[in-house]
Amino acid sequence: MGNECVFCGEKAGSREHVFPKWLRKEAPKDFVDADGSRGIVSDGKLVTVPERFATAQVKCVCGTCNNGWMSRLESGVKPFLLDLMRGDPLTLGRQEQTLLATWPLKTVMMLQKASNRDYPDQIPQVDHAHLYRHGKLSMRRMVARAFHVIPPGDDHSHTWGDLEVRDIRGRHHGYLAKIRTGAFAVQIVSAKLPPHHEIARFGLMATAIPLWPARERFDWPAPAPLPHEQWTRLSLQRLPYKKRSA
Repeated sequence: MGNECVFCGEKAGSREHVFPKWLRKEAPKDFVDADGSRGIVSDGKLVTVPERFATAQVKCVCGTCNNGWMSRLESGVKPFLLDLMRGDPLTLGRQEQTLLATWPLKTVMMLQKASNRDYPDQIPQVDHAHLYRHGKLSMRRMVARAFHVIPPGDDHSHTWGDLEVRDIRGRHHGYLAKIRTGAFAVQIVSAKLPPHHEIARFGLMATAIPLWPARERFDWPAPAPLPHEQWTRLSLQRLPYKKRSA
């Protein structure tokens, strides 16, 4: 699998920007030019390397995926992604929510390949294949919610994003993925479930907005921002699931 596209299985070799190049053109110049960093896990250690915003690349996809559905996804979120990162108010419909929920999962997958050299396959291949075939998260096995997180740092020195992928053990295991870029943060849960079961949806919270499955409208930001320290501690003890309705 080492030289195959993680999505379609064809020969990999196309360099994918983890965060789209257009973000560097659209984001404030002081933010783009600030001293940033990214954490890389290697040999059991977390190493922080200097890296400016939206410059990381990964070479694990083919040109067809990179220039096809992945490029269309980036174009789809372009009209509103920067507003989310800045915490600016906006309302999205179902179609935009679907794009917005899909983009963090794709980005998590790319960041995981670029940043975790010890465990690059923590996200199972079945989720890569589902994203490739359906262009969205699974309705049965996945849920997501968005948080307005107060970013650490300032325009001169900052941590432009966070990534954490954690295994969830138990009778029906899965993983919890957390990604933040600017003020926009998303928590995604994916579960391996028996037939005729589905993952339970997130409820309403003052600090979080249900993002997937999509609803009639998505009003951003959440009523209450979440301090960065609380975001980093946010976890999930078990996978909530239930029998599917007949």
